[in-house]
Amino acid sequence: SALFPDPGPWHALFEDAFLLKQGLPSSATSAHDFASYVWEGDDWPVVDGLGDLVARAAEGVRAELSTAARRIDWRRADRIAVETDRGTIEARHAIVTVSMGVLQSGVIRFDPALPDWALGAIDALPMGSMNKIVIGLRRNMFGDLAHSLWMSSAADRQAVECVIRPGGENIVIGMVGGAFGKQLAAAGADAMADYLVSALCDLFGNDVREALEPRQLLVDWDANPFTAGCYAGAKPGRADARAMLGNPVGERLHFAGEALHTCYIGDVHGAHLSGIDAARRALESLAAV
Repeated sequence: SALFPDPGPWHALFEDAFLLKQGLPSSATSAHDFASYVWEGDDWPVVDGLGDLVARAAEGVRAELSTAARRIDWRRADRIAVETDRGTIEARHAIVTVSMGVLQSGVIRFDPALPDWALGAIDALPMGSMNKIVIGLRRNMFGDLAHSLWMSSAADRQAVECVIRPGGENIVIGMVGGAFGKQLAAAGADAMADYLVSALCDLFGNDVREALEPRQLLVDWDANPFTAGCYAGAKPGRADARAMLGNPVGERLHFAGEALHTCYIGDVHGAHLSGIDAARRALESLAAV
């Protein structure tokens, strides 16, 4: 805004594209934080689902599912106690990997309360909104546009990002961001699917509507209590919050996740690498005792 105080003819398109990347408008997001993101190649869809990939990566690791954490007691100098719906777990170190949306909701209590610097960093990383709808088609309506990404932007409608996957699947993934995307997903799968189809008809003609199949899938990250949003963006002037929250609290409480990586922001590999960093810090602390 300082470099370009007067919006030019392409500014509206820029705002649409920015919202579809961040899930937050440019006015609510740090330019330094956005510029820190490292772009490496394309996104790769996981055919059997990302959950299957995570499960395969965790083979041989003991994991307790359906064990929601409610309170983290870090008052003792030698032990952390995590109170869950299935009892209390004690350990010398704890790594907290829930989203910033979950931390900001207060559903997990910390005793004592986190220090001001940590609370400030968490507050500085609000969750964006980017919900998805997947629709199926009876046939390929897009010719040789294999795995293409299109953005429909019109004066009377907020932009929707379309990932087209013709061929054996013949599906289209539509993504709508920001406050409008949150409201649209809350209205249900049919409302969001109709919004995507309208955008596709603008791009490829009304024959798209005639080729629709009844199969559709809504992914509403805002309504998911384990995410409360899609991924975290830094507030203006708070690009430092990610690295700051990477510091341990009380030498035994560590945070990890996509919100903490300083260059692979919002990405699965960013979350994975931040978890490795947190585990390494905990192990190094144990070895030093």
